[in-house]
Amino acid sequence: MNVNSWTICLGAFLAFLAITLMTDNIQWGFVAGLSISVGGFKWLRIKRKEAKEELEYDERVNLNILQCSLYVYSGALVLLLSYLIISSQILHNISINIELLIWYLVITLFLGFYIVPVIIKRR
Repeated sequence: MNVNSWTICLGAFLAFLAITLMTDNIQWGFVAGLSISVGGFKWLRIKRKEAKEELEYDERVNLNILQCSLYVYSGALVLLLSYLIISSQILHNISINIELLIWYLVITLFLGFYIVPVIIKRR
């Protein structure tokens, strides 16, 4: 089967539809569809890069991309962990809206996978 962007979008939509119908909750369908689309497009980008069989960037650039992505993920996790600790230990009330948490994680993944590599490659 030839996997392209349309196949990934169709798979993400079908996963969204199936999970939403099974759980009667649109949030979990959104998470499933988003996971498939992000993973699929990442996989597609890696396969296209392997098909070129040429090195676009040297090891230093790849190391910088990896390092900056790690900084983004570490900062996001520290921010989320500090919120959870403060709300549970000091405020004694954890009131996380699941939609905001999903958006927070989506933005974090988007920054780490797409925005940071583009910025580092243009330096």
